[in-house]
Amino acid sequence: MKSLAGSQSKLETLGLFPDPEEGGRYENGESNLLAYLSGDIFSSYAASMTGLRHLVGTIAWLKSPSIEIIAQLPLLESINIYGSSDDLCRAVDLNEGSFPFLSALLLRAWLPFEFNIIMRIEAMVGKLTELDVRLDLTDEDIDEDEPNETLWDMGEFFGKLLHAPFLTKLRVDAVMTGEVKRTFVLDAPLIKTIQKLPLQHLHLGGMIVATASLSELFWPSMISLHIPKQIGTLATVCELLLVLPTLESLELELHIKPEPTIQNALVQSSLRILNASSESRICSGFKDINSVAHTLHNIFPGVNEIGWDDGKKKTTAQIDTTRERIDFLNGHLATLRELQRLKRM
Repeated sequence: MKSLAGSQSKLETLGLFPDPEEGGRYENGESNLLAYLSGDIFSSYAASMTGLRHLVGTIAWLKSPSIEIIAQLPLLESINIYGSSDDLCRAVDLNEGSFPFLSALLLRAWLPFEFNIIMRIEAMVGKLTELDVRLDLTDEDIDEDEPNETLWDMGEFFGKLLHAPFLTKLRVDAVMTGEVKRTFVLDAPLIKTIQKLPLQHLHLGGMIVATASLSELFWPSMISLHIPKQIGTLATVCELLLVLPTLESLELELHIKPEPTIQNALVQSSLRILNASSESRICSGFKDINSVAHTLHNIFPGVNEIGWDDGKKKTTAQIDTTRERIDFLNGHLATLRELQRLKRM
């Protein structure tokens, strides 16, 4: 901290704790730095950090007196907070005017009950426009008698999001860290809850929307929707675009095959990016790929190519096969665009 003494007012980004994704999070370095967050030394330095805009730390910051110090930083825009097995989030009361410009909050390795607590700190979340949450869920969050039932109260979780009424960008990743793996399902009541937010960008990781509720996904200004686990076809894409008229970017687990029923679908000009997640199934055979390319070109004229995440769990052979099909499909799309360009000349 002393090395910052001459430049506190110019400092814009500060990360005091090791990044847990790079290791070393629980090494002695963290405990040695905690004193600066909770004592007079940190307070005296923080008062001079008038230009600080981005802050990275652990959940240890979210308790008195460190959070009161951080809350008074005049230009602070975003905070990244990593969970810790040694500290828990606690409710705190902050003065009116705390976090005057805070607009983005990123939470990593958080437990559901801790998320519920932080969302009750109105001064911290009330003006947020961007929220990115990774929940770490263990086997304890699964009902042993009903494996398909979750002890994670999704209704409570999504209800707490309404404490940040100005959210336009929301990312939630529900990550199972134990042996049990499952995908969580959002039904119509949960969709109706988050529809109260003015979302423009939505990413749901480890979750899907119940098929019967896809038509409930209505946001008049939605720009990007990413649900990597959601199985869908080109017909699903058309269905979503009917309720999301401004959508430009979409990611699903696409099962791409010829679908004669959508040949005459309305042209959807807003879509620019269509991504297939790693488990997507792509049609085989030149004739099928050619048919799909024509359908994509006619219905989604703004889509130049299908993006694809090759994932980490597939074998090399699986990756090569799918990549080859994606390349064929995108090659056909490029040819169709070039032919259209030549016709216009």
